Amino acid sequence: MKKIASLVLIMIMTVPCAAFVLKQEVSAAYDGVRLFDEAGVFDNITGDFTVDGKHYILLNQALDAYLLDVEAEVGFTVAVVITDNIGNNKTESGAERYFENYFDSKFGKGKDGIMLCINMDTLYDVITVSGYCEGVFSASRRDAIFDNIWSDMLADNFASAITGFGAGVRLYAELGPVAGGTNQNTSSISMDDAITVFVVCLIADIIIAAIFIAAVKNAYKISPAKCASNYLDRTSIRYHQRSDTYIRTYVTKVRVQSNNSSSGRSGGGRSGGGGRSGGGGGRSSGRSR
Repeated sequence: MKKIASLVLIMIMTVPCAAFVLKQEVSAAYDGVRLFDEAGVFDNITGDFTVDGKHYILLNQALDAYLLDVEAEVGFTVAVVITDNIGNNKTESGAERYFENYFDSKFGKGKDGIMLCINMDTLYDVITVSGYCEGVFSASRRDAIFDNIWSDMLADNFASAITGFGAGVRLYAELGPVAGGTNQNTSSISMDDAITVFVVCLIADIIIAAIFIAAVKNAYKISPAKCASNYLDRTSIRYHQRSDTYIRTYVTKVRVQSNNSSSGRSGGGRSGGGGRSGGGGGRSSGRSR
């Protein structure tokens, strides 16, 4: 009898604790495998939800399972994020960049995938694509998906919007890449990557230039000048010293008659006027009239 009473007492104490734990799990913001409800939109929403024959009590878990089911069918990542804070840049381009980085942080940069981004902060919603999906989900196809779910988005019926999003993903995944699309990742290079590529290319250019200059310098290297004596056979040339010896020396003297008449220079001065004439200020040539 005492054992039965103790068991009943334990059950009574356990039930409130279990209920408290369940309540905490339901009210916590859901960060699932493919559904990231950072805004807590689906908190405390319970019911009997069926996805692919499986039953779920929590709506966020059911939607997460639905996205995984779509992903298994199409063969690339399919995700949804709901957030009420996109950071400091509240512009449209800022929102697009935020969700691109969010996708990369969750699944890796260049990963094939598509993600519906429900923006509770600035209300600028985005469908971001990566890798193979860039060639499949063109701007017009993404607009078509938005057109299909827009009434639900405006009514804050996000569960229905997510299932409509999944239906659109299935449709265009079956159609394949659009004409002129690509099966490879064509996403733009980030600024950090561009700087890295630039630095690597610059270093490679410097190394190549240094090798080229060294090769040219070595090819045109001038050997030190050689002394001519290195090529001279000193035994092939013999020097002999000779001198002339004079016996007598003869000197001849001739007397030169001097003339006392004057024979100096004559007419050494200038003739005629060579200066300025008149008072006019013009310049005179000195010619006679």
